[in-house]
Amino acid sequence: MELGLEPDLYWRSTPRMLAAMTAAAQRRREIDHNDLVWLAWNIAALQRTRRLPPLSTLMIRRADRRPQTWRDQMDIARMLTLANGGTVH
Repeated sequence: MELGLEPDLYWRSTPRMLAAMTAAAQRRREIDHNDLVWLAWNIAALQRTRRLPPLSTLMIRRADRRPQTWRDQMDIARMLTLANGGTVH
């Protein structure tokens, strides 16, 4: 039951299939554990940092780009349609 199998699937499985499912479940648990440990370690590391740079310096900004107009968006859509073999009316 801890493998997440339905009882009928458990009883229809061969020992080799059960071993494979058990190994896969163990690997999933290890991955989940490692993900949680990574997250906890990074949170603790951030809390222990004496001086954290401002968030705005870490964010990716594209100041050189102006907002797209609806005409720009239509032109891009036409180009993508034509590049992928479509037709534009």
